[in-house]
Amino acid sequence: GTDTLGEGGGMLSLVKELLEEGQALGLQVVVKRRGETLVDVCGGFKSPYSLEPVEGDTLFNCFSVSKGVAAAAVWRLIAQGRLSLDDPVTKYWPEFATMGGQKKKLVTVSHVLSHQSQLQMAGVDEMARDPYFVCDSGSMLRVLEESPLEGTPGKGDAKYHFLTFGWLVDGIVRGVTGGQSLAEYIAADIAAPLGIQEELMIGLGGAGGTEARKGRLATLVLSKSVQLLTKVADGQPKKDVEVEAPTTVPSASHSDSEEDVESDVEGGEGPRDDTKMRRPPAGPSLLLNPTFFNNPRIREASIPAANGHFTARALCSLYNRLASEASEAGPSAGGARLIEGTGWSEHVMEQGASG
Repeated sequence: GTDTLGEGGGMLSLVKELLEEGQALGLQVVVKRRGETLVDVCGGFKSPYSLEPVEGDTLFNCFSVSKGVAAAAVWRLIAQGRLSLDDPVTKYWPEFATMGGQKKKLVTVSHVLSHQSQLQMAGVDEMARDPYFVCDSGSMLRVLEESPLEGTPGKGDAKYHFLTFGWLVDGIVRGVTGGQSLAEYIAADIAAPLGIQEELMIGLGGAGGTEARKGRLATLVLSKSVQLLTKVADGQPKKDVEVEAPTTVPSASHSDSEEDVESDVEGGEGPRDDTKMRRPPAGPSLLLNPTFFNNPRIREASIPAANGHFTARALCSLYNRLASEASEAGPSAGGARLIEGTGWSEHVMEQGASG
């Protein structure tokens, strides 16, 4: 594969090592700097049940990487002059304060983006009873409307909104756009301008093209060598079912064109060390098991904080654009300007320093 980070193909060698040692079933890695592709590698298998190799257009469910894409949609709306960080959520979503008292009217767009809206546990009981509850966006939005806050918004430490983050952004976007969902807005105003709409989507991007996209999906497994742990309802970490990777690994592949750029996409997350931002100890165990997201109903639903399906090259194209717009040198290439002039990078740095 393409690897210009150092002599000897350092990244390519690492990818081969991970695959040969069974630490990954299949993966994509890409690195860009100011529009220049430095690394473009993919390899391994899409599924433990076949020998079909990972390609540049293979779609991975990227879990919380979806939150960054959702946040980019908010900044895109800010760049379009359609909302502001200090606006209360109720300005665009009046039903948000259906229940919860006056304190709920204090929640701002900024609080949502910085995990300070105090709704981190909303819907947990419903999800525990029926994990497919998350497949109905309307029901999740109503849960947020009817849930009281767990504290004062913006006060104290940020609490990781592991699933509710996405639906909070979804409710805001629907209000600003007159009914367009977050998934639809990302497709039209984030992915389409960059030409990556077939490789960057929430869920599987709606009915159009869904069947074709299913053929490009990577199956999520819990690697035996990594031994990912999942949290279950009793709060105790337990080892999940392990799936052996195939013993024969295809060689890493590559493309020399910028359009065929990939980046690393993991099939799940292990437990967090940061106690301020970790997932709650009790909750919907199936939804905290990465392999549950192989379920077709979960794949096709819109779970904006957790079931974004991306290729590495699409994510790299998006973040390369955002980084270049934030740099003093300006965008490194022509094309769409997504969030230029919004001050998003300064806001992220401020939240990181205070959170």
